[in-house]
Amino acid sequence: MYLERYQDIMVSTTGGYRILKRLRMNRLPNHEGQKRYKKRFRRYEEPLPGHRFQVDVKFLEKIGERDKKYYQFTAVHDCTRLRVLKVYERNSQQNAMRFIDEALSQLPFRAEVIRTNNGSEFGSQFHRHLLDRWRRVLSSP
Repeated sequence: MYLERYQDIMVSTTGGYRILKRLRMNRLPNHEGQKRYKKRFRRYEEPLPGHRFQVDVKFLEKIGERDKKYYQFTAVHDCTRLRVLKVYERNSQQNAMRFIDEALSQLPFRAEVIRTNNGSEFGSQFHRHLLDRWRRVLSSP
């Protein structure tokens, strides 16, 4: 695809394979070959409670015969796998701010890092809201 798009060169799949085979580039190096399943799969976890917190939004299918859309805001703590869920009718920064306030208040510890997928609901207002919240926590005795 790259050669066709940028160089105007057409190479079939089998032709490309033959070229790679002739150059001895048709196989992965031994150290990148098959790995055992237990070594390949590793869940992302943090060793300390309160360190990282992931927030994401998922679109939910229509519920019943209503034409309304619903959005599920989810927050997951990386160490303990505690999960906070809330459903909203709109996917907005205001709902994201409400959700994060509620999610952080339900945790028994303080989250130091909040990771998002940089969606539109996690824009500049959301970021400023988190900074203000963090400053209030630091300034309180």
